[in-house]
Amino acid sequence: MAMVAVVLFSLTLLALAGSMLTSAVAVDSHGRTLNAARRAEMAAESGVHMVLARFAMSDSEKDAMLAAGVVTGTLAGDEDSSRAVRYSVVVSSGASDGQDNDLDGSIDESDESEAIEIASTGTADNVSRTVLVTAMRGVTVFSANAAVYFADPNSEIEFDESRAYFSGIDEDLSGNPTGLLVPGIGVAGDPTRIRNNWPSSKLDDVVGLGGTASIYEVDPLGSIDHILDRATSAPNLDVDETSVTLPGIVYVRSGNEIEIDEGTVRGAGVLIIDGELEIDEGRLYWDGLVIVRNSDEFEVDEGRLEVNGALVFMNRMDELEFDEARINVQYNQAMLNRVVTPVPTGYYLLNWRNGVNP
Repeated sequence: MAMVAVVLFSLTLLALAGSMLTSAVAVDSHGRTLNAARRAEMAAESGVHMVLARFAMSDSEKDAMLAAGVVTGTLAGDEDSSRAVRYSVVVSSGASDGQDNDLDGSIDESDESEAIEIASTGTADNVSRTVLVTAMRGVTVFSANAAVYFADPNSEIEFDESRAYFSGIDEDLSGNPTGLLVPGIGVAGDPTRIRNNWPSSKLDDVVGLGGTASIYEVDPLGSIDHILDRATSAPNLDVDETSVTLPGIVYVRSGNEIEIDEGTVRGAGVLIIDGELEIDEGRLYWDGLVIVRNSDEFEVDEGRLEVNGALVFMNRMDELEFDEARINVQYNQAMLNRVVTPVPTGYYLLNWRNGVNP
């Protein structure tokens, strides 16, 4: 009888040992699967970062990847091994793809042409994980910070029975207020000197941020080299005709001049003045950006100057004269966006999400 009990007890222990061994094997297999899934997810993320890094190298690199459609790579192990850790990335443009890439409720709008859809699948030990990313190329948009910007707070302005209306109340291309307010006059430094030199009777005609008498210190403009570079190929300009329409980018080099005598000059784009501007009973209407730097003379004598965009004085102005003149400057960011090419920056992520994973 005792022998039978021993045998039964031994069989019970054997069954328990087998069950524990089976459980241990299952736990070990589950652990290996979880580890492989994590490595696969890391491989998928590596594929995304690789694509974005190559996009940042050059437009030609981006175009080549979009043309190829699929990019693959191996992170660890033999490339031909089933246990290798690898990624496979499908890259496509957001232009005309029938999707709301930026999740703003509109499909295939113009700004989505810069969107990139990235589907990256990582694999490790035959376990796969996919991440889906929408990336958008960023741009830096030029802003003048004010309707009229002075880089040097020591600039001298001479008024003589003139009327000036400087508005920092931003308008769209149709002339409707957008809600954006910038100073009527912005100064990169202490604005006290310019404010004190401004005729007190005309402060109500400087409007924008803060209401009337809108003269404030603003941040200095960043580099405008990308704007000036466009002017290097512009023809040398010397205008003295009585009626002329100027092209989209105009560069008045030092020693040259725009002289408007009882006539009208109209233009749109970027007007860069290193030489002289003299309006003598004439009229200059400009849509866009006017940059005055190293100017020999800037004088409006019984004439009219109207700028729809922004007027920027990049250096100290010692001969800024308004004599029985009328000057209107209306800040218009939409117009600036139209005439000044935005500077592309790197790509940023609009969203990052998991794909359909087992």
